[in-house]
Amino acid sequence: MNKSLLVYLLCTGAALSILLSGNKAQADERIHARGTYGNYSSFGVTDNFPVVVYTASWCDACVELTAFLQQQAVVFKTVDISKDPAAARLLKAKNLRSLPVIIIRNTLLQGFSRSVVAGKLQALKSDKS
Repeated sequence: MNKSLLVYLLCTGAALSILLSGNKAQADERIHARGTYGNYSSFGVTDNFPVVVYTASWCDACVELTAFLQQQAVVFKTVDISKDPAAARLLKAKNLRSLPVIIIRNTLLQGFSRSVVAGKLQALKSDKS
């Protein structure tokens, strides 16, 4: 590969990375890893607690998520994997390696994106109506 082309590509990639990291909204959306659908009763989801959050005391995104849920007046169950070894083993067995893990009825999300979580919460409220 041409040496000047390689330098150009590296510089362009670095500049793009700097630009994206400065944009909080885009960075927030990149945190959201994926959503999967299924029966998550093994995670503690019930009719009384359709929102379950797996967190750890050292996880900054977990703190932001729980504060957001409290602001939205959402009733949710928190499971701290740093205090509950069985919960940590469950996440590991399901190959869920990043926190927070949020289950909203039948949807599992990894990471915290305000817009994605707000949308799922809105859908949950609509289902109850």
